[in-house]
Amino acid sequence: MNDFEEKYNGKNLAQVAASFKSLREKHADLKEQAADIWKEVDYLRMTAIPELMEEMGIDTVKLTDIGRISLQTQASCSTLDKNKLMDWLREHDSEDIISDTINSSTLKSFVMHRIADGEEIPPDDIIKFKPFQVATITKG
Repeated sequence: MNDFEEKYNGKNLAQVAASFKSLREKHADLKEQAADIWKEVDYLRMTAIPELMEEMGIDTVKLTDIGRISLQTQASCSTLDKNKLMDWLREHDSEDIISDTINSSTLKSFVMHRIADGEEIPPDDIIKFKPFQVATITKG
C-alpha cells in the first residue's frame, strides 16, 4: 500500500473530493509563486549580478557558502526573413544548417560560432540576434 492509499483509505467521497479540491488549489498557488520567484531569479541572473560584476571588472568570482559565480554570454536569435536567410546561408557556404525549417537553436549556435570566429553574420533585416550576459552559480 502506498502513502496515498494509506492516507485516503476509509475516507468517503466527500472527504477525498475535498482533498482533491484543496490540493488542486494549493498546486495552482504554488505554480504562481514559482513563476513569481523565477521572474526575480531572472532579474538577478540577467541584470543585477552581471551589472555588479561588470562594475567590479570581473567575470568570475568565488564566494564562500555560495560557490563560483561566472558570467556566460547567451543569446536569443530568430528568423525575420526565411527566404533571405536561406539565400544568405547558401552565399556563405553554410547551407548545411538548412532543412525544411531553420531551427532557432541551430541558428543561434551558428551565429555565436561565427561571432567567436570573427566571421560575418546575417544582417539585421534577416535575423533578430540579441546577445546577453547571464550569471551562473556552480558549487565550488
